[in-house]
Amino acid sequence: MPDLNLTRGRPEEWWPNRPLPPPTREVAVYTGSSDLRESLSNHLESPKYHDVVLKCKGQEFKVHRVILCGQSTFFSTMFDGPWKESNDRVVNLDDDDLVIVEMMVRFFYRFDYDDTVHIDGKESPYMVNALVYALADKYDCQSLKELALRKFEDANHSWHLEDLLDIVRAVYDTTPSTDRGLRDQVVDATHYNLDKLIYEPEFMDMLEDVPGFAADLTRAVTENAVEKAEMEAKEIRRQCPGCKAHWTTDMHLLWNTIYNCFSCGHSMEGHYWNETVRGFRKPAKYASWAGRTYLPQLEQWV
Repeated sequence: MPDLNLTRGRPEEWWPNRPLPPPTREVAVYTGSSDLRESLSNHLESPKYHDVVLKCKGQEFKVHRVILCGQSTFFSTMFDGPWKESNDRVVNLDDDDLVIVEMMVRFFYRFDYDDTVHIDGKESPYMVNALVYALADKYDCQSLKELALRKFEDANHSWHLEDLLDIVRAVYDTTPSTDRGLRDQVVDATHYNLDKLIYEPEFMDMLEDVPGFAADLTRAVTENAVEKAEMEAKEIRRQCPGCKAHWTTDMHLLWNTIYNCFSCGHSMEGHYWNETVRGFRKPAKYASWAGRTYLPQLEQWV
């Protein structure tokens, strides 16, 4: 499997002066006081006072109903209803991954979990957090789900092709189409690296295997193209920081190009001119050569 040295997504400076998106909601995950965390952690290690047993793949977790019900509406509904588990106080979780179940249990008592464990013989924080996110969604533990998403976003490892393919499949196999948390993350990372991935047979096979992901990626590419076209259609007025003269041009001409002021000859990169913009006027006609504005072709200015 080739190592394409993929990156997770666009760096903050990927497009100078790009309008910032609306601020995201801050995720507040209660971590408790140190004394409370230590006390709860001790209860996890000791079977004293436990009143519920979680069973998974031959291992038992002796836990406390009040702890489970306080953080998971799934368990709260289970123990409040006329179910076998509400009487026996034994819950079978054999359908779930033992390592991920243990992380969930530890979170109930410690408000955190270690995402550096090995899954299938290799360390992959992305995969671990994706699986924790899915389990938290299954058992309706919102605080764990938010923490898993935050850890997934904060993991600073490079994307490798094999990892990306596995993570995409895991995310789309374990989350509903209405849950955009992890799906948007992997779509953005893939979109950013699409020029590298599009020639990989494994990636093309994955698009056929995961149609939901293919649809989301197509939508992202299309929306980006529309946004770029709208940006290029806009006109913007520039002001020289030296002589304060003004002139206008198309928005897309601002990026990665050096311009000279038609009046005083002051030279600087296009995106800096944008920082001194005030208002809009008629566009200037121009011609460029070797990355510099060909001044005689400027026919109109203000």
